Amino acid sequence: DGIVAEPGEGAHTDHGATGQALKAAIISALRRLSGRETTELLASRYARLRGMGAYLETGAISPGRPKVPSLRRRIGRILHLPNVPRRPRWSEIWPSDDADDESERGA
Repeated sequence: DGIVAEPGEGAHTDHGATGQALKAAIISALRRLSGRETTELLASRYARLRGMGAYLETGAISPGRPKVPSLRRRIGRILHLPNVPRRPRWSEIWPSDDADDESERGA
């Protein structure tokens, strides 16, 4: 595998130079490969083909498991114990304007 530099504005602008660049790249690759054993070449080719489509995720860190409320908190909510925050209401998470709701429903 390799990258062959294109002449000028691109390969389509100078076919002769493109052909020469490709010829030089192919001859160079064949010289490099001619000293290797056939079994080594096949193993290398197989490994390269098996690796196609594989990728490594980088950047974003996996969020891990979602945070689950403790048993104390869940029981405290059920029994309405002091110092246990209540579960927020949907309207607190996603506030809505009553006027908008009626117009959307066609009322």
